[in-house]
Amino acid sequence: MRNLGLMYENEVWNYIAADSTKFPANLPSINKQLLKINSYIRFDWRANDHSEIVLKAFIQTSPQSLKPRIAPSFQWNIDAGKHLGFSINFNGIYDFNPIVPIPKFYFSLSNSIVIKMG
Repeated sequence: MRNLGLMYENEVWNYIAADSTKFPANLPSINKQLLKINSYIRFDWRANDHSEIVLKAFIQTSPQSLKPRIAPSFQWNIDAGKHLGFSINFNGIYDFNPIVPIPKFYFSLSNSIVIKMG
């Protein structure tokens, strides 16, 4: 599955996650209001009756800059029985031009136990 569209984004950035040695103290938040092109692609694969893999990627860019923000995502769902499963999730963002001085790539990795009711 894939998609392409326009979106309007209102972002408010502060400096909480930024390296405080790279800027003066007490800077005000930055408010960015941008029209963006948003592209999305998704691939689902069921390896067998007990395992599913979902790969997704979002690509956003502003027509003014063409420096994208890419957000990959990976999810692996494993059924361990009728009412029990596990999920491994990776979510990342690579921003070619961050608004504040933060790393260009950041991510999260999480594992879940899934209990299915019914």
